[in-house]
Formats: sequence, structure tokens, C-alpha cells
Amino acid sequence: DFTPAHRGRTPLITLNRDLGSYSLAVTLTHEIAHLFIWERHRRSVKPHGPEWKRCFGEMLTELSQVESLPDQFKEAIQSHARRPKASSIRDLTLYRALCELDGSKEMWLESLNDGEEFLISGRRFRRENRRRTRCLCVEVATGRQYLVSLAASVSPIG
Repeated sequence: DFTPAHRGRTPLITLNRDLGSYSLAVTLTHEIAHLFIWERHRRSVKPHGPEWKRCFGEMLTELSQVESLPDQFKEAIQSHARRPKASSIRDLTLYRALCELDGSKEMWLESLNDGEEFLISGRRFRRENRRRTRCLCVEVATGRQYLVSLAASVSPIG
């Protein structure tokens, strides 16, 4: 989280303790981009507007030049730098790379087949058909349909 300078206080960036090394690198870069944009524009631009996207993209491109980083990470952040999003989970390629490199054991909706059932927050769903970045799912108890991100963390049943 980035907190701008206010009433004599210095700007503050805070990070979650549970971030893996690669997620930490992307998150810190994201927040430093907010700091740079705040210093240049204050409140005159949107937090994730074009100015921030340009700055964050340039910073990711520079980060991707670090030779010691794994190729999978460099490729994912280079791709993300072309059209940065406010959250890395919104970019499935980047999110997948971060989870894999940081050793996450999460299972995503994307890894299930149509017809398979799964749990999200204790509710039972059936995957129906994939769209571009989401999947049509049916809640088994109610028959209601939902579009769910392919990056959603799920618990398979069976």
C-alpha cells in the first residue's frame, strides 16, 4: 500500500509479510510507481491512470533486464509491462508465473475441466464452459450462474 505524504509526514509504502520473493518485487515496483506519480502529479491524476501505467510499465521493463532473474519471471513481467493492470491477479500469465516461482500450491479454476465440481468459500460449483479470461460456473445448490475468473483459487471435489 502507498500512503502519500500528508500533514508533514513522509510518504509510506507498506507490504504484506506473506509475499513470496517475486510477488514482493512486482508489488514493491507497483507501489514505488505510485510514489513517483504522486511526487510528479499529486492528486491531479488517477491512481491507476495512464501516467501510472506508463511509469509502472517502464519500471517493469527495467526490472526484466536483471540478468539473475529466472526467464519465466522476466518474460511474464515484460508481457505485463506492455499493458499493466492495477493488480497482478488480473494478468493470468503473470499471476501463474508468480505463484509457480513463489512455490504456491493453489489450484485454479483454469486447471479444472468442464463438468468438474469445486468449492469456493464453502459453496459448491460446477464448471460449465470457458470464456476468454473467465468461466461460466453454476452453483450446484441454487442453479444460479456466475462468471468466475480462471485465476480463482478453488478446491476440487472428488
